[in-house]
Amino acid sequence: YVGDALKNSYGVDVNLKQAIEWLIRSADRGNGSALNSLAMWVDMGEGVEQNIPHAFSLYYKSAEKGNATGQYNVAICFEQGHGTHKQTYQAEIYYEKSAQNGNESAMFKIGIIMFQSNRQYKGIEWLGKAALIGNTNAREKIFDLYQTSGLKSNDIDIMLNNNEFKKIFVKNTSGDYDEILEKMINLLKKSFIHTQYNSSNSWSYGRQYNYQNYGIGCNFDDM
Repeated sequence: YVGDALKNSYGVDVNLKQAIEWLIRSADRGNGSALNSLAMWVDMGEGVEQNIPHAFSLYYKSAEKGNATGQYNVAICFEQGHGTHKQTYQAEIYYEKSAQNGNESAMFKIGIIMFQSNRQYKGIEWLGKAALIGNTNAREKIFDLYQTSGLKSNDIDIMLNNNEFKKIFVKNTSGDYDEILEKMINLLKKSFIHTQYNSSNSWSYGRQYNYQNYGIGCNFDDM
């Protein structure tokens, strides 16, 4: 995007004011990526006055446009109470939305949340998806869960006898160990099959808040 290119000097002269102008124009047209980028600048106070609640509103607009990174950032804001009220149930909703849109960090996060809240089967599913596309945190978690599970598989257990295997397994995301990884995932899922339909959520997933009425803009005369 032009705004990001201007900011980061990707083949152009740095012009922060112009970069923000381009981002705002794109954001005003509803571009989800531009909304998220602008939110980050407002969040950090880079080139514009820092305004964390306004940054959240921009993240939220980005998320509602279906931007996976925007959805992930909204989830973080809800989880931490950053620019909005802390709302764990909303955080989970947006982590899962982001994961469904392919964000591997969100896949890992929602996997951990579900695994730790008596939804281990679904948690393993999300951790497995993240691991198979190369998320090293997810690969390490799957490895650790299998190693401490008491599950047995001859071809996997031979590998586990090598003290250096974990380091190699976690860092090698080229696909060399995907067959072993898939076996670990499937064995873990089978061990938690009884939790497949668990739902420990007491809240309503239909409960949403309207953050749409926030304007996008910046007075460059004050910069």
